[in-house]
Amino acid sequence: DTLLSINQIAPLLGRAYKTIHTAIREAEAAVQRGFPLTWELFNQTVDGPTQVDESGKVCSGYKGQEPPRNSRSRGGSSRT
Repeated sequence: DTLLSINQIAPLLGRAYKTIHTAIREAEAAVQRGFPLTWELFNQTVDGPTQVDESGKVCSGYKGQEPPRNSRSRGGSSRT
């Protein structure tokens, strides 16, 4: 008989579950430990308040060049 009984499968699944559960718990703990440090570094990087341009002027990000043209996606067929 090649069928496995539940008594043969259960120990294997139990070990796999414990391994996955432990990995998830360790990842959660690492995120909780690391997040405050990351946030502190982020706050040090962004000094001062964020400034918002409300002048309505055209963005000068293209340095005298024309902005990119709207074109079809290059990702695949144009048929729908």
